[in-house]
Amino acid sequence: MEEELSQLQPNTEAGTQPTTTRERSRIGFPYSDLDEAVSLADALYRNAGAGSAELHQLAAWANQTQTSGAFRTKVGAARTFDLIQVDQGRVSLTETGRMMVDPETAPGARVTAFLAVPLYRAIFDKYKGIPLPAPIGLEREMVEMGVAAKQKDRARQVFAKSARAAGFFAQGPHRLVLPSFNASVPAAPDNLEPRTDYGRVGGGSGGQPPKHPVIDGLILMLPEPGSVWPAAQREEWLSAWKAVLPLLYKDEPKASPAS
Repeated sequence: MEEELSQLQPNTEAGTQPTTTRERSRIGFPYSDLDEAVSLADALYRNAGAGSAELHQLAAWANQTQTSGAFRTKVGAARTFDLIQVDQGRVSLTETGRMMVDPETAPGARVTAFLAVPLYRAIFDKYKGIPLPAPIGLEREMVEMGVAAKQKDRARQVFAKSARAAGFFAQGPHRLVLPSFNASVPAAPDNLEPRTDYGRVGGGSGGQPPKHPVIDGLILMLPEPGSVWPAAQREEWLSAWKAVLPLLYKDEPKASPAS
């Protein structure tokens, strides 16, 4: 089992294949995009439901071989997007992964998964509300954030595909815009069990479990106290907050009319 896990260790949690000669990145990012990671979570759910499976089983369900670089990269990406977890050679869905395979909760789960990636979270924090730099400038920014120079081109391409898949490019490919949360976004299924691994890198939870992944994502989007936060963006965030709360919490029971 330990040998199986060692084959799947990502490069600085980046979902890349380990190497002893390549410069290693200092910030986590996937080498497969969000849609690829979701397809792996879907394969796991279709065959194992809410249970777990051996890595070789998941590889077969995904039409891959367990020792292939493509499978290791896809597993690393699904872990970086916080869709799956691997423990003692067995793989299972995280809470975000369970939300992802439900068509009703998948849109919100895509936002949560995208922002779970340390590199993507750093870019979003720096460029929300302003245009992204040109590709060459964005690659330079990624290197400054910790991406290995030889990996910058692929990191940028996967970032762009993932941002589009998560809905952040709805206003165009040059600006990250938080997808709108409105009354059409339902609450998560009641059978979701709480996670216990909130101390992961990039979670921003300080080891304390959030009330719900959607609420956790909204809180993570708050800028640092004392920083500039334009009124229009504040209103957008408040609108999202007001739309989500009624979906996650019930009203008090109405009192029966006096007889």
